[in-house]
Amino acid sequence: MSPKGIGAALALVLAAAATTQAAELTLGPRLEYQHVSRGHEFHLSGAAVAAGPDGRPLVAWAAQEGHANQLYILQIGDGAVPVRINPETLTVEALHHPPRLAVAPGGPVYVSWSSEKAKPEGTLFASDLQLSRSLLTWIDGHEGRKDPATWVARVTEQGTRVEGIRKVGDDTCVCCRVDAAAGAGNTVALTWRQVFPGDVRDMVLAISRDGGRTFGDARLVSADHWKINACPHRGGAVGLDAKGRVYMSWYTEGSDIRPDLKFAVSADGQRFGPPKRLHTSATSIPDQARMAVDPAGRAVIVWEESTAVRRRILLRYTLDAGRTLSPIRVLSTAIKAYAPDITFAPDGSFLVAWHEEAFPFLKTVVQPVRIPKAR
Repeated sequence: MSPKGIGAALALVLAAAATTQAAELTLGPRLEYQHVSRGHEFHLSGAAVAAGPDGRPLVAWAAQEGHANQLYILQIGDGAVPVRINPETLTVEALHHPPRLAVAPGGPVYVSWSSEKAKPEGTLFASDLQLSRSLLTWIDGHEGRKDPATWVARVTEQGTRVEGIRKVGDDTCVCCRVDAAAGAGNTVALTWRQVFPGDVRDMVLAISRDGGRTFGDARLVSADHWKINACPHRGGAVGLDAKGRVYMSWYTEGSDIRPDLKFAVSADGQRFGPPKRLHTSATSIPDQARMAVDPAGRAVIVWEESTAVRRRILLRYTLDAGRTLSPIRVLSTAIKAYAPDITFAPDGSFLVAWHEEAFPFLKTVVQPVRIPKAR
């Protein structure tokens, strides 16, 4: 066979393999909730999603109502009505980040959010963290330092007792959020963006092997060398599988100032393999990446892709602990879809939630996704 013929045959094989892998992903019935508003403008936080005690999706979000932001939770389905969570005195501090939502074994549902409080003189930001789940982390500057730190609280007895609070890292990028994951053997992983000398802001990771009582030193995930003297408002996501492997996805612009999403896996949380690029388009911008990992090591990453006109929700997954990644799959159908979240459900599926605009309405969507078994 000629070199040209060999090349054509190889292209056909690769195309067939990509088509087969893409076809392995299946979508369940799409669930929607249409928000009620008197006008055509909606001001919502991103949605948080979890599988409820009966397996049905739960979603939570904050909404601006008058001069305050209220927090709601909904078990999405036909005829479902959102329930407000926060009391009048504990309204949500801001809409630029979603609440956190988790369901514990046995069915208890935990929600966390930042509530408003009076700002001391000379302080730009002030809020209280409402602890409502079994493990919670936050960024805090209460020591009076210019540069905030990352703290963790271990909350026991079904969320009723704070067993201990400790600092796990200094020089935290205050706006980039913290993410946490719990795994087998009392392993807990925390990730946040740290500010290094010269305003370099890269992702770090700290691991606990005793259920969050103590943590090892924070370690650099990837030397991206993203230098920015500003608040990027873009952090990362972390997950653990049953073998103790740590999965990371995060946003960076690196040293070449190129918007990018990266993904990497570590066998032990000490050193990560070379990161892979999740977003491949050179004509759109990736944002708001979220990730879920199941015990078998299947990781699914969702993110928002935007151009000057469109915003879409994209998905990729790995079945082999990050060695290979699936083709990119578009989940949303509207012109503007944004702020995704994802969780692993007890039935083996993944639940993806996002908001999408269908003028003059705004919908919150939950899309069940099934992928093949781990390899």
